[in-house]
Amino acid sequence: MCSDVKIYTLGNFEIYRGENNITRDVNKNSKYWQLLYYLLTYRNKKIAREKLILELGLNKNSDPESALSALVYRLRQKLADGDSGPKSYFIKTAGNAYTLNKSWNYWLDVEVFENLCSTINQGCSSKNALRFFSRILELYRGDYLEDVQLKEWFWHTRDYYRDFLVKTLLQLDNMLSGVKDYNRLREFYSRVQQLICFDERLMIGAVETLLKSGHQGLALNKYREIVDWFEKNNLALPARLKNLKKTIIRGVDREPGCFFEKLQKKSAKKEGFIKDRDLFIRLCKLEKRRTKRDLICRFLLQIKLAGYRDPNSKARREIADKLSEHILKQIRSGDVFCRWSDDHFFLLLFDITKKEVDKFIKRLENTFAAGYKLSEELDINSEIFRL
Repeated sequence: MCSDVKIYTLGNFEIYRGENNITRDVNKNSKYWQLLYYLLTYRNKKIAREKLILELGLNKNSDPESALSALVYRLRQKLADGDSGPKSYFIKTAGNAYTLNKSWNYWLDVEVFENLCSTINQGCSSKNALRFFSRILELYRGDYLEDVQLKEWFWHTRDYYRDFLVKTLLQLDNMLSGVKDYNRLREFYSRVQQLICFDERLMIGAVETLLKSGHQGLALNKYREIVDWFEKNNLALPARLKNLKKTIIRGVDREPGCFFEKLQKKSAKKEGFIKDRDLFIRLCKLEKRRTKRDLICRFLLQIKLAGYRDPNSKARREIADKLSEHILKQIRSGDVFCRWSDDHFFLLLFDITKKEVDKFIKRLENTFAAGYKLSEELDINSEIFRL
C-alpha cells in the first residue's frame, strides 16, 4: 500500500505524501488535476466516463476515450508513489465509471471538517464544541479549491462548505450565549469574518454578540461600519439589520461610557459643563476604569480661586463667574468641566500628558490675569491628579 497521503482542499489545494508536497510548483489547472478535483468534489458518486469527458472538455480531442484513460493513468501514478496494482489506486474503476477508493490510505480535510461541523450541529457539550470549532478554523484556511481556476461544477460545493461553517458558528453562538462565554464568541465571529466577508448572518451575529456582552458602544460602531458598506455598494440594508438599530440605540442610551461620549460631543460646542456633582464623580470613576483598558492618559485638574478673605463678597463671586467662563473658553473639544462650587472647579482632561497639563494651567492663569487685571490679593490654585 502507498504511504499516508494528506489532501487539503479548503484554501490552497495541496497534497502531502509524508513531508513532501507533491503539488508544489505544478500547474494546478492541468487536466489531470481537474480530474482529481471533480472526483474529490463528487467523491461519494460513481462518475461515468462520458460525464468526465464532457466536464474536462476532452470531447474536442480526436480520441476522447484514450485521452481520459491517459489522464487517469498519469494521476494514478502521481498518487501511487511507485506502488502498483488496483488496490494501490486512489481512483477506482467501477464498470464504465470512476470513483474514489475509500479504502485507500488517505486523509482529506473536508471529510474531517464535515464530521466536526455535524457533531456541533447535532449537539455536544459547550466544552467539546469550543475544541471542535477551534479545529474547524484550523482546517478552513479559505474557500474550497481557492487557488484553482473556478469551474461551474464546484460553485455549489464551495458555497456548501462556506454555508456549513457559518451555520456551525450560529449553532455555537446559541451554546456559548447560554453559558455567557461572549469573549470566545466575539473571537470566533472575528476569525470567521476574516475568512468569509460580507455574510449578512455573520454581521448580525457579531453585532448581537457585542450587545449581549454589554458593549453597546462597540455594537453601534460595528453597526455603522456595516451600514456604510451596504451604502457604498448600493445595497439595501436587510430588515433584520434595520430592526437591530433600535435595540442598539436603547442600549447606548443606558451605557455610561456612551453617555460620556455624548458629553464629550457637547463640549465641542462649549457645552461640556456639568453641574451635578454625583454625575461628575460617576464619570471620573468610569474614566479611571477605562484608562486601565485603553491606556489613554486622563487627568483630573482641580482649580480654586484663592484670595478675598470674605468668601461671600460680591466681587469674589463676579471674579469666580468670570473664571468659570474663561475656563470653558480654554478647554479643548472632548474635555469636561464641572463647577463644584462658586469658586471651586474640576476639569477632566483626555489624551494629554502631564507636561501639557502644566502648560494648560500656566496659560489659563496668565490669560485670565491679563484679561481681567486681577489684584495681587487674588490667586488661582491648582492641583493635578492622574486617573
